[in-house]
Amino acid sequence: MDKNESLVNLFKNEFAEFEVFPATPLKVNTFKCNCSKACGINLEREASYTGLLGDENTSIMIVAESPSISNGIGCFLGGKIEGLIENDKNLKALVNTIIDLSADKQKPYFTDIIKCGLERTREKEKLTSRVHNCISKFLIKEIDIIQPQKIICIGDLSFKVLTKLQIENRISKTIDVIKLTHYSN
Repeated sequence: MDKNESLVNLFKNEFAEFEVFPATPLKVNTFKCNCSKACGINLEREASYTGLLGDENTSIMIVAESPSISNGIGCFLGGKIEGLIENDKNLKALVNTIIDLSADKQKPYFTDIIKCGLERTREKEKLTSRVHNCISKFLIKEIDIIQPQKIICIGDLSFKVLTKLQIENRISKTIDVIKLTHYSN
């Protein structure tokens, strides 16, 4: 099974009901995550996304904090990286720079530490349980599947989480973890 098939199976089993993983973000009706109650998720006011698929041979991941409701509320399948960057000029510039700098023009895999974002970004205290649950349920598994050589962290939280996972030997210490300022800034 290839990397993208493994990722699709992870999200099919743990995230939401769907038949086919889309090219562009697609809203789905059945959210399957068994942590939703513990995390206090309200998809009538918040957004939840899977990661976005990159090239099959990619060795690069981008890891951000959490989804934004700017792309809609509810549960979404992320699709392929091309589907996301069409609508966000800052993210498109970041992804295109990463592609241009990679030796074989790899499209990175993009994910968030936390799969369910906040209704209001200032309510950061709500992220505590979500961070813990999403790391175990999704993030470490995504990293195991992709086996990246580089993880580009967007913002402070993602950098802190990834370096802590390395210190705790939960992900490989050979991965080059790079911190960037969030692209919206």
